[in-house]
Amino acid sequence: MGLHLAKKGILENIIPAGRPPLKQMVDDFMELGGKLWVCTPCIETRQLHKSDLIEGADLMAAATLTEALLQSSAALVF
Repeated sequence: MGLHLAKKGILENIIPAGRPPLKQMVDDFMELGGKLWVCTPCIETRQLHKSDLIEGADLMAAATLTEALLQSSAALVF
């Protein structure tokens, strides 16, 4: 349920062993130009709203996501 990692207040509470806090890694990723896309139907199904997500998270439907992934040189999905 990767979607829940995009919710406000979640990343701050995840500190992987031997790694920086997940929030720091996500912040660094986004500062370097990384994009955080969240499945629109997934948040709707869970009755979440864009305002529930961290700053910089963008909503994207499957067809648009698929097109973007096909044109990308690298992607991380979970």
